[in-house]
Amino acid sequence: MAADGRKRTLGSSSSVTLEAQDALAAHLVATHGRAQEAELVQREALAARDGLAAGSSHRRPDRSMLLALSTLGQALRLQKKLQESAVHFRKAYELCRDTQELGGPTSPNTFAAASNLASVLHEAGESQEAGRLYKMAALGLQRTLGLEYPNTRGARQNYESFLKEAHLASEPENES
Repeated sequence: MAADGRKRTLGSSSSVTLEAQDALAAHLVATHGRAQEAELVQREALAARDGLAAGSSHRRPDRSMLLALSTLGQALRLQKKLQESAVHFRKAYELCRDTQELGGPTSPNTFAAASNLASVLHEAGESQEAGRLYKMAALGLQRTLGLEYPNTRGARQNYESFLKEAHLASEPENES
């Protein structure tokens, strides 16, 4: 495997090694049958990044960290580890929101991360926060990217489905 070869040659904390691990984990998540393997690979890459950050006072969060957190969140979600998944999606959302280099509070990255977090929170039954984040993501993406952008359409569909489900759940059942 290329990631293992790079790790042996360049070391486990090399940016090239970490990028290879990130790519491998993303591929494993995309195949939907290998979420457990993706989780292990991504945890290892995140641990190496944490070690680098601890040894450097000027290392800033970057896009690769954001993608790694999101990939781990998705791998955990696919395994139905919803609470832990939410932790990683929340870190990704906060990283986007709080880091100007990643877009800051009004960027499409932040709204997409909010949508990912909303989705796992909704699945975990945390409807109030999920609804707030779905709405923020749908409106924010619409404002920044426009109505026809695929991410905007997806966020709007998620929010509309959430609203329909919430409406149906609040309707009293008819007694026959």
